[in-house]
Amino acid sequence: MTGLILWYIDFNSGAATQTYETMFELRMFFSAVPVIGTLFALWAMWDYDVNEEKSHEIRAQLEKKKAGIPSGYSSNSVIVSTNLKGLTMDDLKSKFPNYYASNIDYNAASNDAKVSGFKTQFEKGLHGICFSVYDEFQNPGDTITREQIVKRLEVLKGHTQWIRTFSCTNGHELIPQLAKDMGFKTMVGAWISNDIENNENELSSLKTLLSKGVVDMASVGNEVLFRNDISADVLYDYIVQIKKVAGNIPVGYVDVYYEVIKHPKLSEVSDILMINCYPYWEGADIQFACFYIQEMYHKVAQISGSKKIVITETGWPSKGQTIKDAVPSDVNVMRYVAEISEWGSSKNIDIFYFSSFDESWKIHSEGWAGTSWGLWDKNEEFKY
Repeated sequence: MTGLILWYIDFNSGAATQTYETMFELRMFFSAVPVIGTLFALWAMWDYDVNEEKSHEIRAQLEKKKAGIPSGYSSNSVIVSTNLKGLTMDDLKSKFPNYYASNIDYNAASNDAKVSGFKTQFEKGLHGICFSVYDEFQNPGDTITREQIVKRLEVLKGHTQWIRTFSCTNGHELIPQLAKDMGFKTMVGAWISNDIENNENELSSLKTLLSKGVVDMASVGNEVLFRNDISADVLYDYIVQIKKVAGNIPVGYVDVYYEVIKHPKLSEVSDILMINCYPYWEGADIQFACFYIQEMYHKVAQISGSKKIVITETGWPSKGQTIKDAVPSDVNVMRYVAEISEWGSSKNIDIFYFSSFDESWKIHSEGWAGTSWGLWDKNEEFKY
């Protein structure tokens, strides 16, 4: 376009000086025309109903579309029904007598105190952690190798009792035996989707792993109902299939806590209820995040029929988009880990933290937050 303009105004690149007409037209094209275009745009948008608040709302909607719909976005969330704004910690304890509050007042604590609280809990060891094994250049469906599994399991030794896996194919079937050899307990998951043929492969592989004695807990699918991949009846049949060969190994299905509440038959067909809880995705202020996860747990307990409940995923990202009052940061990660670990230990609640390592591929589904759930970075360096 610039070359066309210079040709039109007879600009002579070999001349020492340009004519008056050429310089005048040059100024018109590169100064006056943009100004006129801007004024026209302002006139055209003058009656648009867009203010600062509306622009932030539009931006949030665009970010949500760009990043997909992670678990937690729902009108069924506890945050919609429970407004805590303006409440002090004493108010919380008075209004919700079952609420467990940390021994540390994190709202008043310095950053150094928050770091110390995190280190105290982390050094005790996590109950469980979700095992993210893909390297920077891999995506779900790619084949993982024995070497990369061993490399990352070595990093986790001494920091967690359990690891959780999500698939039984494409190399993931190697994880349970390798983990058991290193002293970990294993929660082994079959990845269930709308690909029925692949589902059969996953279920077959899970059955094989159960027969080998390398599974301590089995999960048939992850957030399948949330994604609406298959019907609930098909899912129930899958769970029953695995229960028939599992012996004394507990079998369940993982989904967002409110999907478990919406499908009470899961309590009937499962040995154990497995729930994902993300105060971050629901927009919780970090000062109330530990309260909200407790509420999620208690709501499921009301329909559990006294069956054991395991929190199979929860976490906080170190960077990414702010969701309502939920702000990603290193300090908030440390506070969240410390508070939920203290609560879980005190109430004998099993929690699997999400996640072990940062995963680059998740930027496509969850934005920058998706890449930042790990306690270790993509190069296996501890972040805190």
